[in-house]
Amino acid sequence: MSSKTTTTGLRSRVRNGVIPLPHGVRLAEGALVQIVPLTPQPGDTPFLRGILKLAKPRTWPDDYALNHAHYAKGTAKK
Repeated sequence: MSSKTTTTGLRSRVRNGVIPLPHGVRLAEGALVQIVPLTPQPGDTPFLRGILKLAKPRTWPDDYALNHAHYAKGTAKK
């Protein structure tokens, strides 16, 4: 069985109160994880509900801030 370790974000859906990891993904023992619901939850403020409607996950490259002109217009990277 091959297993891959990840340091990037993961997406999964809760099933029977448990968040399953994708097949083959393993987390390091003692890894600190953060669970952030992407949908409004009971008790959320109206402001937070509005922000969650607008929020979209981004998959930008790590150097996007430095080379945004390259990604937007195709200029040479810095």
